[in-house]
Amino acid sequence: MSGWLAVRTARVEADPLAPARSRAGPDAAEWKSDDGLSALLAWRRTSGEHRYSGRLLPGLPGGRVAWVGLCLEDGGESTSEAARTLLSPTDARLAGLNGEFAAAVCSPSGELVATTDRHGHYPVYLVRGPGFVAASTDASVAFAFLDRVRFDPEAVDFLLRCGELLEDRTPLKDVVLLPPASSVRLAPGAPFRPSRYWRLRHAGDAALDLEDATNGLGERLRSASRRIERAGVRLVAPLSGGLDSRLIVGLCENPERVPTFTWGADGCRDLRYAEMFAARVGSPHRSIELRPEDYPEVWARGVVAAGGCVGIRDMYILPFAPLLARAGDVALNGLAGDAFLGGNFLKRAWLNAPTLDALADATWAWRTPEPEIALTAGLAEGGPPPGAARETWARSLRARDAGGRPIETLVDWLLENRVFRFTNAGTQLLRTAVESYSPFFDRDVVDLLVKVPLEARLKHRLYFAILRRFCPAAAAVPWQRTALAPRWGFAASLASLAFHRGARALGRRFGLNPFPAQAVASPADWFRGPWAAPARALLFDARTLERGLLRPDGLLRLWDAHQSGADVSRALGVAIGLELFAREVADKILAEKGS
Repeated sequence: MSGWLAVRTARVEADPLAPARSRAGPDAAEWKSDDGLSALLAWRRTSGEHRYSGRLLPGLPGGRVAWVGLCLEDGGESTSEAARTLLSPTDARLAGLNGEFAAAVCSPSGELVATTDRHGHYPVYLVRGPGFVAASTDASVAFAFLDRVRFDPEAVDFLLRCGELLEDRTPLKDVVLLPPASSVRLAPGAPFRPSRYWRLRHAGDAALDLEDATNGLGERLRSASRRIERAGVRLVAPLSGGLDSRLIVGLCENPERVPTFTWGADGCRDLRYAEMFAARVGSPHRSIELRPEDYPEVWARGVVAAGGCVGIRDMYILPFAPLLARAGDVALNGLAGDAFLGGNFLKRAWLNAPTLDALADATWAWRTPEPEIALTAGLAEGGPPPGAARETWARSLRARDAGGRPIETLVDWLLENRVFRFTNAGTQLLRTAVESYSPFFDRDVVDLLVKVPLEARLKHRLYFAILRRFCPAAAAVPWQRTALAPRWGFAASLASLAFHRGARALGRRFGLNPFPAQAVASPADWFRGPWAAPARALLFDARTLERGLLRPDGLLRLWDAHQSGADVSRALGVAIGLELFAREVADKILAEKGS
């Protein structure tokens, strides 16, 4: 994928880019500042990239801007104008940029500043060492600057317990992520002090009724989808049986020019409903049955692409990214529409919670069910005492408090962390072969959506209204969660959701699955079937056990519990991901440095 590297050293180096040059490829562009202390490197694929991604753009006279991403306005692509904004930034000007980008700006004198877009669509890894500081959009490039690789036991413990990381943490002690909507000056010997130019803040306006919200958001989403459609790129779209991808494809002017692809278990609802929708709008469509045996050979590639921050269980898209790249250059991405426009992060009991502490307790229980939380206790060698991960969760949420309703703070925090630290990892896997653009996070959409009272989004009420008003074809096809078309209305959807929930609870009592066609995949079963041999071989290999990152007795308990019927597939996926990350990053860095 395209990317860039920015390095600032304390003294003139013969070749400050040397640790990363081999990873960037032979056609990478380079630049050094006049003082010889700052250097930029940018690279791109020959296809499947935004026009300016992976390029060094002109900066102030003699300077450069390393860029990845795309900015759009109604008049077309605005990337070059956005890059010029970075040369004389203000908070308001940066917050007004519309698109997904990460950039490093270097002046002729060598001052070096890295900046992310509002939501941090592209991760920027920050590494500091003796006499240097480096930033890169590519994890493997950034990690190449480490003299040694030290895992952070607290981060490892947290990742094992809830499958994701918070804020700027990575599994490594000497690497952090640049927060979204932030700029940071890169200076050797100085701590990273990112400056936020914008924050996601929900503040519901009671005067904004459902009809006005529906009309306003529908118009803005349609404009967002059509801006990328008109940008002169070949679009493709992963299409599920859910609402997000069908809405943005359906809002395109010419969906018949947007090939769509769906993968899932044979006969699952996603395949059936995606095919129905594609036929309605005329999108060329292909359905693909998931083959669990295809995944082990790509696990390592996925772990590196995601910077070691997610486990291998959730890498569903990875084997299919090359297929999308053969059909187009940019994927129309329905990233987290259910969480942002819908009500996935809303429960009735949370809406009127009196304090953030109450929400911290409720959401920690939501994210970390038993028996997983008990079986991961003490699994990380040298990890923190029991309760530390939960306190980290609560402390992070409390720190986000801006004085509004607790539920609004919670939604902002979950979007900034869970969506762009975990869900967006799927986008990084997609970008191993093809670019991506997410209309749900268009500036104009977000600026209105944060004003809509959260109650309107509960159980997808607002979402259904937008579908019926702006995309009747999407509203006419069943939703995989309910097996009912959204055009049946909100009440019918609530009744179906309640029926599904009750039937599943009854089925668990008798060991039955009443809705086998609802699941796209079954990684819990795969860990007992086609993934069992490669997973066990990796987890209990002598190399893994000698590393001492995870305690062997704890790994064995985790494995045996899963094979006996408990579902701890998330923790197993994280454990495998951590070991693969150690092999692909830590071990290779040591080998390259001759240690």
